[in-house]
Amino acid sequence: MEAANINDLAYEFFCEFARCEYCLKAVRLRENTRDAKANWGAFANEVRKVLEAPNSEALKSAVAYYLAMPPKK
Repeated sequence: MEAANINDLAYEFFCEFARCEYCLKAVRLRENTRDAKANWGAFANEVRKVLEAPNSEALKSAVAYYLAMPPKK
């Protein structure tokens, strides 16, 4: 397998990020401004609620894994 081209990786990241940002705006997690800015802080608060009180065994297992093996920064 050939090593990934940095330009291809950057483009793929940009596309994924744009999708995430669009989704936040679509569910009204936006800043209270005239500009359409995603509210990443509000999203983090929603995620925090799920991490602190998962509502199923599968989700509890997933949260435990995520907390034990967090993504690298």
